Amino acid sequence: MRGNGIRRLGPGHRPDLPCASDLLGSSARSGAGLRRRCHPRVTHIRVIRDWNQSYDPALKVARGDQVLAIKRDSGKWAGWVWCTDKSRLSGWLPEQVLDAVLIGENTTATQDFDTIELTVSIGEILFVSNSLNGWIWCRNSQDQEGWVPDNCLAAEPVDAA
Repeated sequence: MRGNGIRRLGPGHRPDLPCASDLLGSSARSGAGLRRRCHPRVTHIRVIRDWNQSYDPALKVARGDQVLAIKRDSGKWAGWVWCTDKSRLSGWLPEQVLDAVLIGENTTATQDFDTIELTVSIGEILFVSNSLNGWIWCRNSQDQEGWVPDNCLAAEPVDAA
């Protein structure tokens, strides 16, 4: 993701995914419309459900990295593939950042991606930058960044001022 002159808000930022202001409609919640361009708008959103980071350390891949595709999530988190890298670190990667996925086979990351999740508490206000398969890339007031499930966030933006 780096090296192409595009400013990134964080390791998970994807300018080709919906913007924060686009996240709040039904298309973002369903995963539709993932190819729209992100606009440089700032949106803040309130946490309505606690979330604790699931995996530490988080799996990070760079464009060209090989990972073994173990399984697809066909339930609540459709669009994510459980993968293991060459150092045997595992995590969920979105299908959109992987070349052709065949379970039990190696596949290649088509871009950099960081699977880090952000631990959040009810009432926190987060800066939101994009959405992917039911997860939102957020930054908290301590400048920590990571993915948060969209069902932990309010449907309406808030004024951060």
